[in-house]
Amino acid sequence: MKDKKSNIYIFFSIISLAILSSCGGSSAEDIKVSELENACDFTDAMNTCFKEVIAIKGDAESADDLTEEDQKRGLRLMKKIEKIEKALRKSGLEKSDLEECPNYEETEELVEELEGVL
Repeated sequence: MKDKKSNIYIFFSIISLAILSSCGGSSAEDIKVSELENACDFTDAMNTCFKEVIAIKGDAESADDLTEEDQKRGLRLMKKIEKIEKALRKSGLEKSDLEECPNYEETEELVEELEGVL
């Protein structure tokens, strides 16, 4: 009986871990630029980075309003965005390719929100 309880506990622990790890989504640090293959991959990667920049910025009106850690993280994000943009240019994809992706509208909204920041 004890072995059955242990097996059930282990099973639910594994399921819970799988659910929790899939819910968090990826972060910009998890993005492997070399693995971006199509227009929608690039769109999703940019959206992830843009959202993190917005989260760091918060209500800050300038970089001076951010903590040192947030400033460093922001710089890392900017470098990641530059790498993604460089890879996108090399890929030969056009803006029209990106516009066909389901998340492209969100990209435009995020870019608008980031005007003056990037």
